Amino acid sequence: MAHFFGAIEPDPVRRAALRDRVIERLGELSQLKIGSVSRGDTVAVWALVEGAPQDLAVGLGVTGVLLGEAMPRAEARRLSAEELLADWAGAESLADLPRRDGFSVFLQLSEKASGVQADLLGLFPVSLTVCAATRMVRASPWLFGAHPGYSPQVDPEGIVGLLLADSIVAGRTVYRGVRRLEAGAVLASESTSGWREVPNYRVPISAEHHHLPVAEMVHHLHDAMDGAVARHLSGAGPSLLLLSGGLDSRLLAGYLSRQRLPITAVTYGLRTDQEARIAATVARACGLRHHLEAQAGPRGGLDTTIRWEGLPCAPGSGGASPVLSVPGERVVTGYLMDAIVGGSDIHWGYDGASRASGFEPFLAQLNRWGFDPATLSRLLRPEVFGDAVEAVTSRIREEYQAAGETDLERSWRTDLRYIQRFHVGRVFWRLTKSGWPSAPSVDQQVIALAGSFPLSLL
Repeated sequence: MAHFFGAIEPDPVRRAALRDRVIERLGELSQLKIGSVSRGDTVAVWALVEGAPQDLAVGLGVTGVLLGEAMPRAEARRLSAEELLADWAGAESLADLPRRDGFSVFLQLSEKASGVQADLLGLFPVSLTVCAATRMVRASPWLFGAHPGYSPQVDPEGIVGLLLADSIVAGRTVYRGVRRLEAGAVLASESTSGWREVPNYRVPISAEHHHLPVAEMVHHLHDAMDGAVARHLSGAGPSLLLLSGGLDSRLLAGYLSRQRLPITAVTYGLRTDQEARIAATVARACGLRHHLEAQAGPRGGLDTTIRWEGLPCAPGSGGASPVLSVPGERVVTGYLMDAIVGGSDIHWGYDGASRASGFEPFLAQLNRWGFDPATLSRLLRPEVFGDAVEAVTSRIREEYQAAGETDLERSWRTDLRYIQRFHVGRVFWRLTKSGWPSAPSVDQQVIALAGSFPLSLL
């Protein structure tokens, strides 16, 4: 998978030793190319598979490291690390930094400070901590252990968030003192010894297209998706499409076929599986090559999963993503499409039996991936967890209420923030073992358009 580590450490001996220990840990992973750069008090290390998109820019007093693809809104071109550095230099505040499409993370390093910007929905894992005045940021929790003073300890509220929502709640990970950067936020180092998260993007909701007939809305959405596929796959060499035969991947297959892109459709499983039979039919209809990949096997053990991925959600959530046996520059996926343009979980804030809407029905749906608060309170030892169940439930309620003016708005945004980001979105990072993930539905224009329709129609 694609890894990175950044730190601000004034002592040059400790900084160099920290860099070397991070590189040593990354050396445990095979087939990764490791790079590093230092700038004043800052250091960054990264590791990606051969051919993965990356760029490095060294400017006057500042360095930029870009992992992945960052694109301007409504444009097909890929931005360079130098252009992103110019964005940071020209923005009046971090809240004004331009938002970028594509799955990526960008590190800005200066002599005494550092900053990080990830993709729109926070799918690329970025976590932060401070240890003995050393500020650190990374993709994998295992890399924080390269600091001799770091001793991982359990955060009871992080554990409860995982058990309640199968997600990280309010940035609290299962490790005490380690936060996951909030979706849509930019990370900046404070002048003293901490980190600051600056809101930069929020899923937009408007009434811009409420006046249109449904047929016209469909045409708008079709045009937006067609354009997004063209932009996100612009200039790509032979690539792969994860084709399950379901609605989202079928739709993507159709758009890719229209644009005559060099795509091989890949389906996990056996030829006799219903999913594989449907996918083969779709591939033939769209004129795509079809490849069957052996069914995903064991996930490598709980210890390995926790070491390199942490626990953003339950270890089995999102399914396994082994290295694909067919080469592809990018791996196109329909993950999150049903939630963004189909509103698959937008009904969560409504209970049809009681005909009531609000937080309680939403929490009940969220608890389907975990335990309800009453059950958790009975199971967890009070001397260890105290009032963590009540505290985490209150935080989820606060975030839900702040997510919009109606329960449809709150359900849509909160689902994207929890289940879609962690339960489904973790697959994006796993896919970087095979090719760079490309999700045309995770696009500013597509998301804004979906949010401009009456949400009850999604």
